[in-house]
Amino acid sequence: DTVTMEEEDELLARFYPRLDDRATSLPRSWSAKDKFSLISLSQGNLRIHYKGAGKTEKDAASVRANRPIPTACGLYYFEVTVISKGCDGYRRELIARTKTVTGGSSESFSCA
Repeated sequence: DTVTMEEEDELLARFYPRLDDRATSLPRSWSAKDKFSLISLSQGNLRIHYKGAGKTEKDAASVRANRPIPTACGLYYFEVTVISKGCDGYRRELIARTKTVTGGSSESFSCA
């Protein structure tokens, strides 16, 4: 079930025909630079590991994608699989937010 880079590029071109990927690239991984200090990344920055206590809201952490979602996409789709919720199972939320060109938030989506 492994997709080659060429196959991935073909799929992305079909899904986002208005996007010139040479000028504006799509996010493809998590950012190694823009993340909370207790988060580590592996598997080509596709897997997130949280090393904090994770017991209260004060233990919250975040990581951003390696690139913003281009507005030319219109609608952008991605999936996240939670492999482990930790020992205590403290509630975590995934929030994705898009920004307009002026920096204002145009939409946000949340999944608990």
